[in-house]
Amino acid sequence: MCAKNKPFIMSKKLNKMESPPPSGVENITPFGVWFNDGTKEHFIPFSEFPCLKKASIEDLMHPVLYHGFHLCWEKLDIDIDLNSLDHLEDFPLYFEPSEPALLAVAEEQAEYKIKLKT
Repeated sequence: MCAKNKPFIMSKKLNKMESPPPSGVENITPFGVWFNDGTKEHFIPFSEFPCLKKASIEDLMHPVLYHGFHLCWEKLDIDIDLNSLDHLEDFPLYFEPSEPALLAVAEEQAEYKIKLKT
């Protein structure tokens, strides 16, 4: 849900219409980014997401939150499922292919090089 389309909530304390807490980047530290989804703060560590560390502050300040859990920096082409931040060990950032897959890639590269020579 985009921030612009958030529903209004009736506040019992003030007895008036209030918008829910805004979602967005709350803080950028040397260690990561603090993001508030409107209900919870999430810490996104640079150690786990090094591509964010290389980004400019301007780019980091403008993520879009889709469906309440899909955090996307469209300009940086980075997507993070906020649910995965609670259990980073279950969602490795890097994929390690099996040896047969590596051999298949090496064979394809060798065939391509042969085609280039002829």
